[in-house]
Amino acid sequence: MGIHPVTQAQYQAVMGTNPSRFKGDTLPVEQVSWEDAAAFCGAVKQKTGVEVRLPTEAEWEYAARGGTGTPFYWGTELNGTQANCAGNYPYGTTAKGPYLRKTTPVGTYAGKYPHPWGLTDVSGNVWEWCADWYDAAYYASSPKDDPTGAEDGSNRVRRGGCWFSSARSCRSAGRRWSAPGVRFSDFGFRLAVVPSGQ
Repeated sequence: MGIHPVTQAQYQAVMGTNPSRFKGDTLPVEQVSWEDAAAFCGAVKQKTGVEVRLPTEAEWEYAARGGTGTPFYWGTELNGTQANCAGNYPYGTTAKGPYLRKTTPVGTYAGKYPHPWGLTDVSGNVWEWCADWYDAAYYASSPKDDPTGAEDGSNRVRRGGCWFSSARSCRSAGRRWSAPGVRFSDFGFRLAVVPSGQ
């Protein structure tokens, strides 16, 4: 799993363009659709020979949790201090916190709130597209080990919350969905590397 969401510098290097509203090499790329993210994966393989893809929703949540069972990998509270979100709508506490109204460089919160497995930005900053089609009932009947997601649908899953999400939306279990062609300044993505030979 990618340590952080794809940055604008990485996207520019592969695609030759930067669609982001908030500009900065170390900021996550945003205003990318699911289709844009899938095209990026194809371009990485073409340029480098390395196969990458969007993580499944189950892979994303497993990685985001980092072996924990709390709403966020660092614990039970979020108010914009622990991750980039709308801190005026906290979760697990009544104390309101920062609301920056923009993205932050990837890894900004990692020093004070390190992820058990070294990931950053799994809560807040940008919503991250997943490979799955959205199906509200899928997990009620899916395999318990390595579910791969619904086989079809009209919307794609996104996870993690964003810079203007309430803290509740940034929980490891939080999920939303959008049409695969939609682009907003809170939509980004993270890569999963496919091991060679698979």
